[in-house]
Amino acid sequence: MDSTIKIGQILDSVKQVTMSPSALETLCEFERVIDENGLYAFLNWKSGELVEGPIISAYRVKCTFMWPLEKMPDPSGAKRLLPYGCKITYRKAWLKYPIKVKTPSDYREGIKKPRIAKVKVWLVEINMPKYLMKDIKQSSEEIQDKNYGGEEMGAEQKAAIDANTDRQDQQNFLPPGV
Repeated sequence: MDSTIKIGQILDSVKQVTMSPSALETLCEFERVIDENGLYAFLNWKSGELVEGPIISAYRVKCTFMWPLEKMPDPSGAKRLLPYGCKITYRKAWLKYPIKVKTPSDYREGIKKPRIAKVKVWLVEINMPKYLMKDIKQSSEEIQDKNYGGEEMGAEQKAAIDANTDRQDQQNFLPPGV
C-alpha cells in the first residue's frame, strides 16, 4: 500500500529534533547503533534522510528514513539489527513537494502557489529497543575511559592527555618554521 509524505512533514520533524536536546541526543544514540553494526558499509545506507522521529515510547525508539526509489538501501544491512530485537519495515511512498517556479505556468491554476510534483521513494522504519542504544552508549563510554593497559584512567592522566592533545593541535596550525 502506497502512502504519501509531504515535504512539510519532513521539515516539521527536523525542526522538532533540532529544538529538543533530548530528541537530538536520542537520535545520536540511534545513529551510533546503526554505525556500530556496520550498516553504512552496505549499499545506499549512507544516503538515507530522516523523515520522522525519533518517536520515543517506554521501551522503544522509532525512526523513519527515506531514499529515492532507485537507491533502495541493501536489506542485508538491516538484517544485522534483527538479532538485537529491532523491527525493520520497508515500504514505497510518494513524496510530494512544490516545484521551483521558473515560468507563470509553474503556478497552480487560480492561486499563486507552485504546482506540486511527486516522486516515488523508499521509506524504511527502524523500531529499536532502548536497551540496545543504552548498551552501545555505555560500551563506547567505557572504551573512552580505559587506557590501553585496561586500567581506569586517573584525573591526572586525563588532564595530561588533554594538555598533550591541545599542544599538538596548536603545533598543527602553526606555519612552517615557527
